[in-house]
Amino acid sequence: MLSPQFLSQLKRHRLNPSRISTGQHKGARTSTRHGSSLEFSDYQMYELGDDVRQIDWNVYARTEKVYVKRYLDEQEVSISLYLDCTESMRTESVKWERATELTASLAYMILSSDDRLSLHLVGQQAVPLKKKGTRDAKGILHSMGNVQNDPGERDSGTPFMRSLKGRQRSKSSVTILITDALEPLSEIYEALKWLSSKKERVYFIQLLHEDEISPPYTGDWKLKDSERGEEIDVSFQHSVIDRYLETLHSHNEAIERECKRFGFTYRNLISSQPVNEMVLKDLKMSGMVR
Repeated sequence: MLSPQFLSQLKRHRLNPSRISTGQHKGARTSTRHGSSLEFSDYQMYELGDDVRQIDWNVYARTEKVYVKRYLDEQEVSISLYLDCTESMRTESVKWERATELTASLAYMILSSDDRLSLHLVGQQAVPLKKKGTRDAKGILHSMGNVQNDPGERDSGTPFMRSLKGRQRSKSSVTILITDALEPLSEIYEALKWLSSKKERVYFIQLLHEDEISPPYTGDWKLKDSERGEEIDVSFQHSVIDRYLETLHSHNEAIERECKRFGFTYRNLISSQPVNEMVLKDLKMSGMVR
């Protein structure tokens, strides 16, 4: 799915650790706790029970005081990644291709950082893919390639945001959502409120097709709701397109506002962008990736 050059770049990046709490298992991410990694933290006066091997004798020679070296521990981060696999994401082939490439890129980066990943394909009848560490990094690309080519059987058709609350999930430090967010704001607000109760770091990535941002249509059309199958006749006059664009802008602004209220990070992307630009430029600018 992804070029070797891009994969090499992904290995040098990771999710921004700011405000991310680590788990209990060993990993490659620096924790705020003290432990046994090679990254020096500070000195502390020796106390009974401290490891004498950590005494810095050079400091003792200068000060005649006994200090021990403290190091930052290295722990894993548990990350839940949710991909919207509902019909509105899969109708446009370019949009679906970018969505799966973006998911694969983030999953590969997460596993290359030796973190723990739980990948949820929302809208599919599929159990979450649970992976850990670099040994599973290449395998996740193969799995996402299969998903891109065959999205699989649909579930009950429940909207993406409503499905989040009904899915079984383990405790995570980070939750990433990849969706077009073309759902009622009430559903989105409820999902964000529910996520805020989990005390996790949330990254909300909205991915839209360029035709959804700037409709190229003119004249009379019959539009079909990809989720519910309902049809409607529309005459694409300038006033109709202007009203649509105004509604979409207000919709996206409301999502961004709600994300800020809960301390979540929001980013809007367009499917015409190459995936490497999405990850290494847009997501870095938003602070999601470093």
